[in-house]
Amino acid sequence: MLNVSHAFANALSESSERKRKAAFMQWVAAVPGLPLVISSDEAARAYDQSLPEARRAEIDTDQRLFDYILARILMPDINALQYVLALDVVFSDATDSERIAHLLAITEQHRG
Repeated sequence: MLNVSHAFANALSESSERKRKAAFMQWVAAVPGLPLVISSDEAARAYDQSLPEARRAEIDTDQRLFDYILARILMPDINALQYVLALDVVFSDATDSERIAHLLAITEQHRG
């Protein structure tokens, strides 16, 4: 049986999380057609703030996580209807560009 120290396992997890966060920051900077400019500081803050919510929503892939965080950036005061619609988009089989377009449409159609 392989014994891995708790500290080593935590270090691997933290390294993986830093890489995922950096990948999100690169991804969101390259998303075409956003109605706002998202600075790297804003992207990092949104990532950190949205991660616990995403875990509770059982978001299971990096791309779904990235889409979810983008939804939270686009809709900082998300209401219940927007939340349900956004999760439906996040978990859909649509392409990345289709999901982004749907999130932008939800943002516009349900301003409240």
